[in-house]
Amino acid sequence: MNSTVMNAKKANVYMFVILSINIALQLVFSVYVLLTGKTDLSPFVSVLPLQAFSLTLPLLVYKFAFRKKWGEIIPLKNPGAVNVVYAVLIGIFIQPVMMVISGLTSLLFPNNVGDVIQEMNGINIFLSLFILAVIPGVNEELTMRGVLLTGYRNAGIIKTALVSGLFFAMFHMNPPQFFYSFALGFVFAVMVRVTGSVPVSVIPHFIINACQTLLVYCLPYIEKFAAALETEFEAIESDSAAGDLSLILTALIILFLFLIVFPALFILFFTLFIRRNRKAPVNPAAGTGTEACLKPEKEKILNWAFWLVICRPVIFIILLAIIVFVLMSFGLFPAFHW
Repeated sequence: MNSTVMNAKKANVYMFVILSINIALQLVFSVYVLLTGKTDLSPFVSVLPLQAFSLTLPLLVYKFAFRKKWGEIIPLKNPGAVNVVYAVLIGIFIQPVMMVISGLTSLLFPNNVGDVIQEMNGINIFLSLFILAVIPGVNEELTMRGVLLTGYRNAGIIKTALVSGLFFAMFHMNPPQFFYSFALGFVFAVMVRVTGSVPVSVIPHFIINACQTLLVYCLPYIEKFAAALETEFEAIESDSAAGDLSLILTALIILFLFLIVFPALFILFFTLFIRRNRKAPVNPAAGTGTEACLKPEKEKILNWAFWLVICRPVIFIILLAIIVFVLMSFGLFPAFHW
């Protein structure tokens, strides 16, 4: 048996390396912010290095060091036009679900994702889309649903999707993003496993990031629209009953769309997507197709390497405490110096 073939244990070790590099870079940024007091880092600084050094570089090293073909480490089957359409629809209608989850978690944790995107305001819109939508959409999927799922090809689909979602959430290292990143990771993993095609997860990932980015550029128009609505409500202010009724109806319609209609459409298209690929040809080597996904698990993915990844945040906290202690000892944090 080829010792370079990716399996579950090696996939988990690979993820440990990826997430360790990610956490090291986050540590560098954290120390930089503490020392300089600058919190408005440009996405060129906060996004591109993370993507390049924690995802792109390890993938290229793995490919060329072990002389792998792209198809051996990443499921690149042609998804077909119908699956592409479903992927687009899933990417559109899953976003209200994300917004609801994000809104609930933001009650407990401050959400600074919008601040990062806001920093791109004033930059060319196409450059913003490339940095915040194209690069993460492709880069993260090649690793999280490409290399990882190749290693998990002999494991059950549910456990595979859960672990993929967990690692995806851990990669973002942001409490407000954790829960909806976990949900997205789960959905994307299922989509890739039943089709054997990473592009079906790249598409919705790109759409989600692109919509969030475009929203920043559309804010002035949204504000004008809101001002127009306010003027309309003021025009009927003399009739308080009519005004109150109009506000209530507007709120009810928005809630109905976001909480009922859009989630229902997402569930519908996701279900149709799964059913359509149920009869897809099974590729036992790649572990794709619904039949392959439902077969008994042959390889454990909850091995020692998995638990090593799970313990990574503890390692981060210890390293951060040590670095802060050393900096404080040298008087680099005057406000906190002992």
